[in-house]
Amino acid sequence: MKWISLILLFLPLFANGQKYSLEDLIILENENNFVEFLDHALDIRPSQRDEKWKAMTSKMAEKYITYHINKNIYNSKILNRLNKISQWPVLRADVFFQTKKTEYTLGLLQQCYVKIKDTNECTKQAKKYWKDAIKSPEIAESFASIINKNNQNTDLWDFYKYIVKSNVAKFYCSKEITKTVLLKNLKSQLIKLSDDIKFRNYISENIHKNCIDESTSWFKNLFLKGNSTEKHVSFLVLKEFSKISNKELNFMLTHYLLSNPPKGDLLNQAWNKLTDLKDNYKTRNEVFNIIKHMDPLPDLSFASNNRDKRETLLKYVNKVFPEYINHYTHTCKNFVTGKKKFPNGNPTINCRIFLKSALELKIIDQEFLLMFPKEYL
Repeated sequence: MKWISLILLFLPLFANGQKYSLEDLIILENENNFVEFLDHALDIRPSQRDEKWKAMTSKMAEKYITYHINKNIYNSKILNRLNKISQWPVLRADVFFQTKKTEYTLGLLQQCYVKIKDTNECTKQAKKYWKDAIKSPEIAESFASIINKNNQNTDLWDFYKYIVKSNVAKFYCSKEITKTVLLKNLKSQLIKLSDDIKFRNYISENIHKNCIDESTSWFKNLFLKGNSTEKHVSFLVLKEFSKISNKELNFMLTHYLLSNPPKGDLLNQAWNKLTDLKDNYKTRNEVFNIIKHMDPLPDLSFASNNRDKRETLLKYVNKVFPEYINHYTHTCKNFVTGKKKFPNGNPTINCRIFLKSALELKIIDQEFLLMFPKEYL
């Protein structure tokens, strides 16, 4: 009975294993035995984890990562252990350790794409790894770069949202990939929210001003050359960050109206703006002097598949902005008849449809059409 009592007394010690002392850890550090050290680092009571213990723990954790990186040993078991110890307060605050951990994670991800043919599986793993990574712009770009190199169909917004929102966004937003990912997300959000006010709130909450400072000219160019959704997105982005002057506003809304826009608040704004220009010759002439030099001239509204919409817009533009209709008509005539050379080709792409509608609406007459070759009409 006596021996049984002694066994029962010491059984918890045998079950838990013997705890290491600080002196034991010092020996392990001197032996460079980082595996055993990390296995027992937390054996030291919290009240005894002094500066000496913190320094040793950081040093041994860094050696643990560096060893596996140098030996090119990458596997999920090691990463899981790194994720676990990275939650220790001493390592959570250790920038160098966290940086090395990210280096190891990225190396593991790169090896996945090399060894596994299923790129979607590796991308899935990447997003899992990202959950445990530091959400800095630099690290986010590193993750996104590896994924994009190997699986270009992946939506990278989960990474770039930390980039475009950061106070160093200006550097990253000069890159084409950043603007491409940002635009894709903004187009998706515009459709999802279906409300310009909500969309502008989304913009202000998710994009840093520095990003737009860097990409203002890119968004302005997108407005001119993009499709209706891209025009809508770029206009609201520029408007939200006060990147549009009054002169630009008049031009952009006029251009938007001429580009076959969908129904919505922005179309209403464009319609009302052109109404205002009707009685303001000076401002209307400023718009005309900009728009007449465009090549090609904006004319998608003249070719809308919706006949009612096409005719309504054509009549309206002719009423409030007759200078443009006159310029468009004569530019078309000069191109078709060869009276004037246009190095970029036809500047009035939808002139044939325009002429037909304009004749039906009595904006032009049959006599004017006699100036055109019969084969064109």
